[in-house]
Amino acid sequence: MAYQTKQKQLLLQFLAEHKEEQLSIEEIAEMMPSGLGKSTLYRLMSQLTEQGWVMRFRGNDQKAVRYQLVNKEDGCDGHFHAQCTSCGTLFHLHCDFMKNLGSHMGHHHQFLVDSAQTILYGTCESCQKEG
Repeated sequence: MAYQTKQKQLLLQFLAEHKEEQLSIEEIAEMMPSGLGKSTLYRLMSQLTEQGWVMRFRGNDQKAVRYQLVNKEDGCDGHFHAQCTSCGTLFHLHCDFMKNLGSHMGHHHQFLVDSAQTILYGTCESCQKEG
């Protein structure tokens, strides 16, 4: 990553400590011990999202924007994701079919899909059983 401010380093460290969680700016502002303001968090999250370090997506209520650190070791930036609209769980789709879908879109439709930013929405198995 290019030049990092102290604030950006603190935010990345915090997100790494909460890498399995999808958090809103409000939650991050409340939980971070450094006390970064919301406007600073919005600016930094925008930068980190553009740089591919953070995923941005809609929360359970489909209104709140939530963020999660991209797990580069897991190849999180190179596969599709699915999110349950009931419980909000984010699933990593390590699947040959999804890889083929991305290739198909490029070859047959001349459309390059950004798999790290593509999220399929639906209902997970657990929530289907509850409903």
